Amino acid sequence: MFKLTMEEFLERNRISDADWNRSGCVWEVLVAIAEDHLENHETLVTTAEMFARMIQRIDDVHSVRFRVKDVEHLLEKIVRKCSADDVQEKYKSISVDTYSTVITDLVGIRALHLFKADCFGIDTGIRREWKLCEEPVAYVREGDSDEFREALREHGLTVQEHKAGYRSVHYVASTRPGKRDVFVEVQVRTIFEEGWSEIDHSIRYPNFSDDPVLEHFLTIFNRMAGAADEMGSFVKLLSAYSAESAAQQNVYAKERDDAIAKMEEAIDEATRSAQRSAEQDEMLAKLAAEVKRLKNAADAKDADHTNAMSHTNRAAHLVLSERTGQLSVGGALAEATRFTDQFRATGALQLGSALRESEVMRLSRRVSESGIMRSMHHLEDTPAMRFSRQLGGSPATPFDEDVPSPSKDSDKEKS
Repeated sequence: MFKLTMEEFLERNRISDADWNRSGCVWEVLVAIAEDHLENHETLVTTAEMFARMIQRIDDVHSVRFRVKDVEHLLEKIVRKCSADDVQEKYKSISVDTYSTVITDLVGIRALHLFKADCFGIDTGIRREWKLCEEPVAYVREGDSDEFREALREHGLTVQEHKAGYRSVHYVASTRPGKRDVFVEVQVRTIFEEGWSEIDHSIRYPNFSDDPVLEHFLTIFNRMAGAADEMGSFVKLLSAYSAESAAQQNVYAKERDDAIAKMEEAIDEATRSAQRSAEQDEMLAKLAAEVKRLKNAADAKDADHTNAMSHTNRAAHLVLSERTGQLSVGGALAEATRFTDQFRATGALQLGSALRESEVMRLSRRVSESGIMRSMHHLEDTPAMRFSRQLGGSPATPFDEDVPSPSKDSDKEKS
């Protein structure tokens, strides 16, 4: 049973007499709503748990939190909405029979993820599992790139720049666990956004603080959270490039080693031939020494973690693509000589040339062309840092009474 008097409720929630009178709310109606909400609390908790478990199974979700709206917060929201200058029509006639469809966040879920781009996979999972009751909205920060905003639109999200400067995607879904529909608001955001929101809430809202010093430092913390998101995305991209580079390096190394082995076979075959001149013997000795030098240079490069250049493919092709049968002495010498000349001409194992043409350097150019290296050298030009120069307002109201959901992986702590 709801036990607060009207005076106690207004004082506890800092609702002025002017706001109360402007809202047009009737206390007896609010009490009836409160008691109905409390009566259905367990059903709402069950609904929240079910949604949380299902969302936790989506691959890109790191962790899930859920809550059922606190009864005082519910009534405070109704009064606040009804006293607004632009009050929505649905609030003007709110009653115990309609409040559960008017207020769509009686059950709130937060799906947290690590990287900005993870929201797209989560979007697909949510749409696959539930019928949405409203068009989902993606709130973005000032400074978020046009590419990111366009990607959100391509996923069918309505993009809005949030005045408080936070990034989150909001969905409203419904289910029917009993006699009436239950609406669930799902908020999808990064862990960094969640951390800022929770700290902001714990500092600001208990005492409804409007201290300008606190406001200033909470805004700085908001900027740090945004910058952390940008850095997380960059590190993920750089990691993917590094893995791709390492895989390509292995391919190049194998092609190079196969090519050198083929050269050695050709030299051995020519050496075993009885029909050789002194000049040919001298050429074979020089070729053998050259192959050894090339092998030593290749081993040194591998030790220094330097990638083989793209011309290795061409050099290897000269040996591997054509000769499969017995070679004459002249053919073997010509093959080995032609390969060596090609190899030396391309500079495949000369460190300077290899460095200039290595996969590492190509990666650097790709990163540079994508603007990432420029963002590292000129942080003041990044969307995150441009945003950090903007002063935001108060953040969106975070959750109250959050309860951690069950873990998806028993060996991985999730909250």
